[in-house]
Amino acid sequence: MKRVRVIATGGTIASKLDPATGAARPALTGQELVEALPGLSQAQVTVEQFANVASQALTLEQLLALAKRAREIFERGEADGVVITQGTMTLEESSYLWDLVLDRAEPVVVTGAMRHTSLPGADGSRNLLDAVIAAASDATRGLGVLVCMNGELHAARDVVKTHSLDVDSFQSPDLGPLGFVRSGRAEVHRASHRSRGGARRRRAGARGHGRGRGAAGLHAGGHGRRGQGAGGGGVQVLCGLDVRERLRLRGR
Repeated sequence: MKRVRVIATGGTIASKLDPATGAARPALTGQELVEALPGLSQAQVTVEQFANVASQALTLEQLLALAKRAREIFERGEADGVVITQGTMTLEESSYLWDLVLDRAEPVVVTGAMRHTSLPGADGSRNLLDAVIAAASDATRGLGVLVCMNGELHAARDVVKTHSLDVDSFQSPDLGPLGFVRSGRAEVHRASHRSRGGARRRRAGARGHGRGRGAAGLHAGGHGRRGQGAGGGGVQVLCGLDVRERLRLRGR
């Protein structure tokens, strides 16, 4: 049985109403979220609690530390896949940053929720179960970091949050999802940028091509993600801050 590590950081998926204030806030632990999953039989799941905050409270240093931790888990053979739960406000930016700094074949799947646990139709349990299934699947190896929401699998470089409330808010407008999680299994229907171009980029890197592009090159030339739409400016800032850390995380 595949082993999946869930790293919990908080967000709406871990939130419930605070009776004292009437506002939703992160209160559930990652272990509580996993224990509430219905019919989990596809993987052996272990949990780490990294934080329990809204996603906008996560700093760049913490995001890089999460990437480093995921890399350590794979290097030490602790798990076959990693799921990171976080709030959706910055989920597209976080997942894109991790896709830039993690050059691993093992699946890293990011998920969250649009409706907290105190609301009717809360989507967190379904999203987390689907993310675990995706992280345990051989079909998702080598695709780069994925975002799993509403039964869909999106490439981190493509996905954007299109609405602040809808459960189908996360979309890949240009290409559509990479695949889906259905009936307890992950289905991949198209190649990702990583599966198409990863080997070519590694060969080019070995020959010394692309040296000295700098942070702007990582954003504009490295992956070609749009700087437009929800969170586009935030992506540019995240990707441009510490190139040396990116190279160190990749082991260069």
